[in-house]
Amino acid sequence: MAVVGLFGKVPSFGDFVSVGTGTPGYQTFVRWLEGCNDVLVERGHELGKDPLGFMFRIDETDSLLVGMLVGSIDSVGRTFPLSLFYEVSAAGICVASLPQAMAMPLGRLASLARKARSRTHEAVRGLVGELEVPADKELAIRSHAELHRLRIVKARMMLERVFGEGHAPHYGASVILQACALAPQRKASAPLVLEGHARTDIELMFLLACVDGMSGGQQPKAALWEVRSQRAFFVLGPPDPRLLALMASNAEADRLWPLWTERQDVARKSRDELGEECRALLDEPEAMKAKDFLDAMAIACKPRPDEPAAPAERQRQKKWQRRVL
Repeated sequence: MAVVGLFGKVPSFGDFVSVGTGTPGYQTFVRWLEGCNDVLVERGHELGKDPLGFMFRIDETDSLLVGMLVGSIDSVGRTFPLSLFYEVSAAGICVASLPQAMAMPLGRLASLARKARSRTHEAVRGLVGELEVPADKELAIRSHAELHRLRIVKARMMLERVFGEGHAPHYGASVILQACALAPQRKASAPLVLEGHARTDIELMFLLACVDGMSGGQQPKAALWEVRSQRAFFVLGPPDPRLLALMASNAEADRLWPLWTERQDVARKSRDELGEECRALLDEPEAMKAKDFLDAMAIACKPRPDEPAAPAERQRQKKWQRRVL
């Protein structure tokens, strides 16, 4: 059964407000959020008051945390984000469409986060206790139903919306594949972070499905998204404390791997570097629906660990490996 949690600060109280079960997933998230706040304070950044969506995979417990973050302060003016979230079982869940499957519960969390600015901490805890908790089986069914929405939209349209026109989708796919190949080699303190444009829920779902499918279902380990700024981060490794600072400021944008490029010469070169099957799918997706395209790409990009990389591929991987977070 899913559980609801809260951790952070509200303006009416001088200490932390917490609601949770003390699960390993909850404790891991709290430690991460405390580290994020330390980095935000150190760099002079503040998290905005617009809700920031997040999703974490907790591999140790086979669960997922999905919720909302907003910037907040306590009664003496110390900044600390306020987080509200659900911890749900990962069993049977379609990760790519979970944010959409939980759109209504997440909307309620965002509404509660806004109310928390003017309520006592006791009232906030009471409101959290009144939240409806979705059943795990219901969420699993709904997540798969949401993903099937991609059967009614064209693959070409979705590719152009999230990556751009021309050969830009080839570039985006190349970045995802390179990042997924390199992610296991990275230190836990320096995960790869992909940045994409997600103006709508369906674009976020498509991007998540791209990363999920091209990684063989292993990535991303976390995602952060903010519809107003049209930004979405996909973290290929355990989330580190710098993530919220990257979302709060563009000062370190070079630490992110963008999934788009405005240079068509770079995009064309990326096309040539893709495997034959992936390139063919991206060249001619007109007749395909988005879901069928994603399924075909997942098969075409399936890792083949027994096959050594070609010399040219090894050289490209070394080039990408030099990019550090």
